[in-house]
Amino acid sequence: MAIIVSVLFLISLFLVIAVYLIMVGMHFFGLAYLLVYIGAIAILFLFTIMLMNIRVSEPLSYTNNSIPLAIIFSIIMYNSLY
Repeated sequence: MAIIVSVLFLISLFLVIAVYLIMVGMHFFGLAYLLVYIGAIAILFLFTIMLMNIRVSEPLSYTNNSIPLAIIFSIIMYNSLY
């Protein structure tokens, strides 16, 4: 399941980059990025992963240990940006 989620995050990253390029004024490159990367490569990754039929075992949850670290890192990054 984590593999599929990572591909979906990859698609969202490509979408954010395309929107950034469009907002900067590079409309052609933004739309080409959407068509090439999201339309072809990321969907190909997603279909390949789905066709492999990976058996997903019960994942162990290690997120409870990293929540305080994530909060501290977020505060530091927010303060450095603003």
